[in-house]
Amino acid sequence: MTVYALLDSPGITGAYQFEVRPGATTQVQVMGSLDKTSVVNRGKQLTFTIISPEGDRMPVSFNQAAPANFTMATQVTAIGTYNGTTFQANNLLVKCPSKYQGKETEKSYGAGVGGA
Repeated sequence: MTVYALLDSPGITGAYQFEVRPGATTQVQVMGSLDKTSVVNRGKQLTFTIISPEGDRMPVSFNQAAPANFTMATQVTAIGTYNGTTFQANNLLVKCPSKYQGKETEKSYGAGVGGA
């Protein structure tokens, strides 16, 4: 199910699209452009901010090593949970520009992807 939401809290404000999958812990999917100036990589702790098409910002935390092509990403889709201040991603889908004819490519990283 797709949910469109307006978030207004001290940590984050903006309009977002969430993909909701029922379960013990509801996982959602958020997507946006990568703010490359926000990226902090501490080995197995990656934090960054994504920006919605409307310009709203959402901080994301990923407790795994950064994907090899992460610095080339133009867009990121994060799958995980939101705790009220930060989106905790367990999977990332990274869209990067292709070196072939300007096309973009996507790669998935995280728990349960490719046997990880």
